[in-house]
Amino acid sequence: MTDNRQPEREHAQEEARDKSAAGNQIPSRPSYGGDHPPSSASFSTNSVAYHPPDLSALSAMVRSPTRGFYSGTSLLYSTSGFDMLGVIARVVTRPNPVVNLGPVDHSCSFVVVDPHTPDHEIVYCSPTFCQLTRYPPEAILNKNCRFLQSPDGLVEPGSTRKYTDHQAVMHFKSATINHQECQVTLINYKNGGEPFLNLVTVVPITWDSDQIRYHVGFQADLVEAPRQLMENVRIGRYSVNTGPVKWPQ
Repeated sequence: MTDNRQPEREHAQEEARDKSAAGNQIPSRPSYGGDHPPSSASFSTNSVAYHPPDLSALSAMVRSPTRGFYSGTSLLYSTSGFDMLGVIARVVTRPNPVVNLGPVDHSCSFVVVDPHTPDHEIVYCSPTFCQLTRYPPEAILNKNCRFLQSPDGLVEPGSTRKYTDHQAVMHFKSATINHQECQVTLINYKNGGEPFLNLVTVVPITWDSDQIRYHVGFQADLVEAPRQLMENVRIGRYSVNTGPVKWPQ
């Protein structure tokens, strides 16, 4: 006797196998803004860094140091996203330098000032500058450098300096207004009021045109005669006569 239900059983078994296979399949990725899956340029399970799908959109990042230095895969060299190496390179390769800085690299104590802001505000400070002055970045950024000229960090714009050499400050101010390199020695003050002898050098640099865009201010704690310095501050003498500075070779 022939079993006429055999084809039906085989068909049911095939349907069961198909359902089982479908249940074991990995679900497809969700759509990202359309019917096409995301490009491997923007998503990769084997990639460590994020790769933007449109590199042309990042051209502005190369043109502004505050946006970081784009290498093609990630922002490099500075956790702050500031192009320190670009700034230092422009200082080192500037034409017709007036001040001999000697060796300069990212380990120097320096700030970058935007002279086009109303109060010549600091837009970047190096970690070494924070170590030297003991001020945290949040107490430095978007401020004028004059806060270093008083033990309490409070100096009114245009005021006669009480705790440092006023004439040296005026010379410094005149040079920066005219985008000129300058170097002055000032008594400055760390966070907490401790005085130190600061050799300040300002170098204007260009960025994406021939016009001056930023001022880079380097600081060097001379500390050649700390006892005399403390005594001068105690008796209210704030002028400093250090003579010519010889940079180490």
